[in-house]
Amino acid sequence: MAETIHETGARYFPFNSVSGDRIYNASDQADFMKLLYSNGVFVSERSIKPLQILATGNGLELKLSAGQAFINGYLFPLWTDYIFTLPPAGLTTHFLEAILRLDLTARGIYFVVRDRISNLVRNDDIWELKLADITLIPGITTITQSDITDTRLDDFMCGTVAIPLEHFDLTDLYNQYMSWFSGKKEEWQNYTSEQIVLMQENIDQFQSLLQSLQSQSFILIDNNFDNLSNKPGISLSLTQTDENTTTEEMRLNVDNTLVALRSTSFYTQDSNRYCKETTTFYTATFIVGVNTYQTTDTTIVVITNLETLVVTTNLGAPSSGLGTLSGAIINSNLLPVSFATLKI
Repeated sequence: MAETIHETGARYFPFNSVSGDRIYNASDQADFMKLLYSNGVFVSERSIKPLQILATGNGLELKLSAGQAFINGYLFPLWTDYIFTLPPAGLTTHFLEAILRLDLTARGIYFVVRDRISNLVRNDDIWELKLADITLIPGITTITQSDITDTRLDDFMCGTVAIPLEHFDLTDLYNQYMSWFSGKKEEWQNYTSEQIVLMQENIDQFQSLLQSLQSQSFILIDNNFDNLSNKPGISLSLTQTDENTTTEEMRLNVDNTLVALRSTSFYTQDSNRYCKETTTFYTATFIVGVNTYQTTDTTIVVITNLETLVVTTNLGAPSSGLGTLSGAIINSNLLPVSFATLKI
């Protein structure tokens, strides 16, 4: 049979243009990026409070901290803190909200502070993420952090950027192999008994490999704070203990079971600046779709010397002694990624 080439209408790219036959728009790149990242703010050890609305203690002045956000394939990079001032409080309580607005018609992503509305604007041209709610009571002259409700960790309002591929589902691969095997089984009836035994051994080895890969893929998300925080049925609360310390608490929605705590703090010792992240997991089991997730009693402590970029990691159960790993970051432009993917 001669081959037949079908034009499916797929917007394949990138290919070099010849006489204008391959012309692409920014939307083509955005559609591709949407396959790699979800909407939200980028959170990392280097930026523990990206795009957070913070009170400066100077009257009605507020700060939007440096950070990056991703909206429908478009990037909002804010590399330095942005200071802004709210209008004077009126005679009644005033409810405001701080949002990021992707506006495709205006070709930009804008930071907006406005009166709070019932629903965020989300359509083909505009898509909004809410960073915080702000309350101005009558006569207020200095706004405090208690007047600000952080909504960045609310997956509907904003959320954090996640990579869609979190573990490998090999079910389709296994079913495809077994379908092929069943189709060939009739042909194998004429084989000698030794050949049948050999083929069965190959099947057993494949099933063993499949189980091993599935087990390894689940270990990647077993005791991983960031991956677990993006699962349905998980609630995440963020507390700013002080200007140097942030505490995150993860619980199951169904029964409020505590799953994990993560505390990130910065401090100075012997003229060196350090970042310390302590993550404690508790034994918990919960089901999302057809997958069952488990966490085990584990404490992970990562201390980074921000001057020398030397990393010390302590691992162990809360009741046992902690093992220690040490290393150095070779690329001085990068801070260490989370060690929460390690499981013991």
